[in-house]
Amino acid sequence: MRFSPWVENTSGTRLLSHDAMKGALMIYFYRDMPRFSQPYQILTYLMDIDSLFTKWRYNHVILVQRMLGSKQGTGGSSGYMYLRSTVSDKYKVFLDLFNLSTWLIPREYIPTLSPRMVKTLSEHSNLSTSVLSSESDDKYKVFLDLFNLSTWLIPREYIPTLSPRMVKTLSEHSNLSTSVLSSESE
Repeated sequence: MRFSPWVENTSGTRLLSHDAMKGALMIYFYRDMPRFSQPYQILTYLMDIDSLFTKWRYNHVILVQRMLGSKQGTGGSSGYMYLRSTVSDKYKVFLDLFNLSTWLIPREYIPTLSPRMVKTLSEHSNLSTSVLSSESDDKYKVFLDLFNLSTWLIPREYIPTLSPRMVKTLSEHSNLSTSVLSSESE
């Protein structure tokens, strides 16, 4: 049976595809290399955003409990009990990134990159053009729209992909992330 990168786990425990997980692990393992330092920062920021979502949800749950107690919510929901359930890992958008540490190994066991790979990662000449014209462009379209690949010059196979469910979740909550980030910085 062939693994399809766009098939998501029906239990909701994994949103990233297998290729995306391998790419994220590569970024984590080689984050000290100049080519991977910026993608590593982006993965870290995505986890920070997810943490801020969870923090906002928790603060909202406490506020509702103080103001309403265990009464029914204003929208007809079960109020506090419903909101409390949304603070769990089930509602984390980037749970896969948090769980990457499960797969990390001690640095001395991380394989060294081949000379060819080091050369590929250090080339700055027209790499983005050759990567963008490679096969299966649709598979990476979403991620390329979010971040401009030409500024990173990362080979396409190391770019994590987002599942359709994750894309939908991100687009639905894009305004929330802005408000959470702006309130956090005040």
